[in-house]
Amino acid sequence: MQAQKPDTTQTKQALKHDVQTKAQAPAKPAAPAKPAKPTTPAKPAAPFQRETASTLSRTAKRFFSSVKRGYNASISLYSATKKQQEHEQKTAELASELASAKELFEHRTNIAANYDAHMKQLTLAREQEQTTIHITDEELVQTRAQAEKLESAYRTLASENANKLAPYKELMDVAKAHSDELSVKLAEAKRARKLAENACDAAKKRRDREIEDAHHACDHARERLAHIQLSLSNLQNDRSASQESLHKMQSELAACRAHADRAFEDVDSVTRKHEELIRAAQDELVLQKSEVDACEKEAETARTKANSERENYEALFKSCKQEEQKLQDSIHAQKTTIAELQAQNTQAHEQLQHTTMLIDEAVEIHEHPELTKHLELKIQQQTKQLAARRAMDNQLSLRRNELARASRRERFLVLGLVICAVVLLVILVLIMLNLL
Repeated sequence: MQAQKPDTTQTKQALKHDVQTKAQAPAKPAAPAKPAKPTTPAKPAAPFQRETASTLSRTAKRFFSSVKRGYNASISLYSATKKQQEHEQKTAELASELASAKELFEHRTNIAANYDAHMKQLTLAREQEQTTIHITDEELVQTRAQAEKLESAYRTLASENANKLAPYKELMDVAKAHSDELSVKLAEAKRARKLAENACDAAKKRRDREIEDAHHACDHARERLAHIQLSLSNLQNDRSASQESLHKMQSELAACRAHADRAFEDVDSVTRKHEELIRAAQDELVLQKSEVDACEKEAETARTKANSERENYEALFKSCKQEEQKLQDSIHAQKTTIAELQAQNTQAHEQLQHTTMLIDEAVEIHEHPELTKHLELKIQQQTKQLAARRAMDNQLSLRRNELARASRRERFLVLGLVICAVVLLVILVLIMLNLL
């Protein structure tokens, strides 16, 4: 602590020297004027100009001297602040160490004063923890054996259920396949019935159309025959008609009568022909309808059987899964119990380890009271050191505050110059950007 006193003395001497420098600054001579060109003779300076130049020179020197002192004062203030903070940090570390030592001393003193009761309590706790470990170990062995037994029973049951379900599943699959096959056959029969219906309708439409055409031909032949008969009657009544004309008209009448007879015969022929075709189409339609009815009955029977087999399989499957689920729930419960017992066992081991450590600590404190005495002496020494360091912290704080007050004007001057320089730099940058 005595080694730091010269620092304060040097700081005061530096401040006195700065004050003396300010007082003696005007005594320095002014800078000599630059020589004029050889061609022009130098004129003697007026007394007022010389005095003005001397004043400006003294002012400039005084200004730069203040700036230099302000810079040095800022550096000194920063160093003093850093030194104070480092010293206070070490003081805080010493205070924390002292608090820990006091807490440890109180702990050792308490154990030494109540050693018998403390040891009795710890011994009882250790016995209880050992008992807990022994019980949980036995329960873990039993629970794990039960869990393994349940898992073996589950595997056996799952295998038996699989063998039991296999024939039912096979029957279900066969019935399903047969039902699907008959469904396809029914769909094909329905398509064939639809084709037969379309063919029957087409035959009827074709019959009606051709009969209508035959009737039209018959009517046309009848009208033609009536017209020729009328013409022949007119010729016969006409005395001026020649025999040749009558003979020709009679021949045409015979031909028209023959054509009319064929037209009448065509009506009957077309009717008979299409009746046979329609009868054949209707027979095919009846056959396809009977085929569809038979397929529907077979498909419905197969579908009913498939549903029955599926229901049987699902009922058995549900029953088997319920049995398996019961075993799985039991296995899960056993595993949960194992996890809880393991947690209790681990916690008991940790508590036993902690209790054993406390017993060893109590034995060490009881058998070595000199260590507690040494700790007490150390606390007394650290208490004195902490008081001295806190006094030194106060002294450093006072020195730092005194230096800050003494150099406030010079430091503010440096700060103002820095701010002005920054503002000037920003203005120059803005001007350059506007020019670009």
